[in-house]
Amino acid sequence: MRRGELASIAIADIDLDTRLLLLSDTKNGDDRMIPLSPRAVDSISYLIDHAQSPMLLGYEKDWLTRKFIALCKTIGIINYRLHDLRHEGISKLFEKGLNVMEVSSISGHKDLSMLKRYTHINPSTLLAKL
Repeated sequence: MRRGELASIAIADIDLDTRLLLLSDTKNGDDRMIPLSPRAVDSISYLIDHAQSPMLLGYEKDWLTRKFIALCKTIGIINYRLHDLRHEGISKLFEKGLNVMEVSSISGHKDLSMLKRYTHINPSTLLAKL
């Protein structure tokens, strides 16, 4: 997700039973439904249990960015942005075998040429398909 989308997740928009998360009024102007992995459900459940507001995270997007940069520096990661995780996540979805339309429905990309720029598939993951 984009950092603004992360910051704007309302607990009311999360359905842990169906493993779906509604993102409202995203960057491209559309709402979209995000499927949640079992690991994401576990993490989100923890955050909901410890939430102190109707929002899942309760932080502004700029705070998330500053905190991410500070944590990266603490563990010796240099020149890595929160947005880089979006690139990685999109690439992982392709590596798991999702097709372009499935990935774009999750990522929110309307322009497939932009989606291609986000995708960096590890060639070794293609070996099993050959």
